Amino acid sequence: MKIIVLTLLSLFLTNVASSQTVCVTYSEVKNVDEQLKKIPDPALRQKLKNDLTKPEYFVLHIKQPFSVYLPKVLEEIEGADNPMSQSQVKVMKFETDDPKVYKDFVNDTYLEKTNLIGKPFLIKDTIPQFNWKITNDTTSIGKFLCKKAIATNTTGKEIIAWFAAEIPISAGPAEYGGLPGLILRCASPTKEWEIESISMNVEIPNAVFAKPEEGKEVSFTEYNEIKTQKQKQLQSGQW
Repeated sequence: MKIIVLTLLSLFLTNVASSQTVCVTYSEVKNVDEQLKKIPDPALRQKLKNDLTKPEYFVLHIKQPFSVYLPKVLEEIEGADNPMSQSQVKVMKFETDDPKVYKDFVNDTYLEKTNLIGKPFLIKDTIPQFNWKITNDTTSIGKFLCKKAIATNTTGKEIIAWFAAEIPISAGPAEYGGLPGLILRCASPTKEWEIESISMNVEIPNAVFAKPEEGKEVSFTEYNEIKTQKQKQLQSGQW
């Protein structure tokens, strides 16, 4: 059985390397307790906690030179033929064609649809570049040995990423990428948020590499300034 699993994994990696095509599902979890302590209104604090701490699922479609990061709903997670899984549970999944993040690696184009307290924004910028520091620390995620890397994200905060050099695609979830292997997990050092891969395959059935279009168009810098202003308003009890 072990030989069969290793053979399937080897075939999977060969297919990824030759096609530069992969489909990865990620879970996103946020822990906002510390941030919410600054909000004086208990009703507003509870509402924001309920809205922000629910696990979210996304699928990353990569087909060079494009990638899209799409919202996803899962009924069951993992699968027997999934290289990320140690279980025998089958996958049930439903996707939307409405992307959250779109990247064009040839034209260095980054588009992200986001929402800030009910108002839609479209971040339009170049693809973020991270000054990664790769460490000697390793961990296993699914069936892959991953290395640890540290950098600062677009909001100026430190992030930790774990990437699989066995998967030679310099990409990852959301805005992240730029490492010598696919990012399978990234998080803040204090676990305020964490994104982790939960399934993966080479096939991308009916993938649509569409660009997000809705929302007020802003750069990363402009969006972060607006977000900071809104956070100050919330902390002072304004809504």
